[in-house]
Amino acid sequence: MIQLEIYKEKTTELLQLLENPIKLDDRDDVVNKVDQLLNEREIVISEIKPPYDEATIQLGKEVVQLDEQLKPKLDVLLLKIKSDMKNNKKQTRSTKQYLNPYQKLANYDGMFMDSKK
Repeated sequence: MIQLEIYKEKTTELLQLLENPIKLDDRDDVVNKVDQLLNEREIVISEIKPPYDEATIQLGKEVVQLDEQLKPKLDVLLLKIKSDMKNNKKQTRSTKQYLNPYQKLANYDGMFMDSKK
């Protein structure tokens, strides 16, 4: 039961962390903290073993509800990170193209080579 309570605390901490809007400057710290908490939760959940009494079952139901609240928030964070990575890649590509606009053009100079001899 103690392990399940620790799991609930970690899940609640994750929910509180993701409840507030994440500023761009603080995002790295938030992502690191989320990763740390998820790893701690994974370790704790592997230590939860049966048999379960009534109190443990009730606590387990509460934890499942918290997990259902947590999943969409983690999905939103993942989508924001993916979007920022995509925009960064696009911006890098645009910058390279701006600096050297003729890089992608074919190197053919218009010369015709007759293949017959």
